[in-house]
Amino acid sequence: MLEGGTSSPSRQHEERPVSKDYPTLFGCEQGAGGHVVVIGLPYDRGTAPEHAGCAAAPQAVRRLSAPEVLRVKQGAIYDLARREIIFPGSVISDLGDLKYRPNQSDDDYLEFVTHAISLVAREGKRPLVLGGDHLVTLPVLRGLARAGRRVQIVQLDAHHDFDVIERGERPTHATFVSYIVAEELAEKVLQIGIRGLSWGVPPMPEGVACVKLSDLRDALLPGVDVYLTVDTDAFDPSVAPAVQYPEPGGLTLSALGEVLAIFREKGLRGAGADWTEYSPALDPANCLTGRFILHGLAHIVRYLSEEPA
Repeated sequence: MLEGGTSSPSRQHEERPVSKDYPTLFGCEQGAGGHVVVIGLPYDRGTAPEHAGCAAAPQAVRRLSAPEVLRVKQGAIYDLARREIIFPGSVISDLGDLKYRPNQSDDDYLEFVTHAISLVAREGKRPLVLGGDHLVTLPVLRGLARAGRRVQIVQLDAHHDFDVIERGERPTHATFVSYIVAEELAEKVLQIGIRGLSWGVPPMPEGVACVKLSDLRDALLPGVDVYLTVDTDAFDPSVAPAVQYPEPGGLTLSALGEVLAIFREKGLRGAGADWTEYSPALDPANCLTGRFILHGLAHIVRYLSEEPA
């Protein structure tokens, strides 16, 4: 069982300091009591050091979502335009951050995350992960697989992230999809928003497809739970500029809403979700990207808390 943002798969993990008081997403309850369980992964070692910065994202997002900032009342998140509750506060809880320690190996950290996610999934909870760079999706999928969860992945991203795995190279945010395919962690990977320029693209791995949003409905596998992974650079820099690799011509918030609507229409249950690659240091003074992410997370929480009709 997880406690205060850590788990205990080994004595080494048990010795991690446990925080008894930590900020939570949308000011929700601490712990694993919610149907949707938030876990922060402040890890950005899956990218080059000069492009690091995503490790600060989980705490930055939580600060922006604090009740005194959002003026949350009565434990619910509201859509002011539609004058409706997006979700009641009781559906979500927050376990805090699983922190990388400088004296541990990257493999040990990824295993630590895998074990923690498997514990959450085995209890029937749905993890909502705050990255970190996009490599964090790999241990999350490993954890779901270890818990016996069969999933298909929908990836919102500007980049394909299935670069060739080089001998002796550890996983990165540019190869995590290749590892997911190699380890058979998903029935299918559907990518939306891929764009930009490149000197070359590796062959498309079997089981991975780049699809238009208009084709998503027909591309999804019926009856297979869906895992949604979001890279902030999937969205247009006009609404989400604080990323290391921005690409023009991106998605909008309404596109995310359409993706979730298609999941509901197809009767697909959400196995979990993550949001990655937000660099708070690059955000303008008004935190435009962070506030954009909060809107997206609120609607993802709503979807994850629902049961298919």
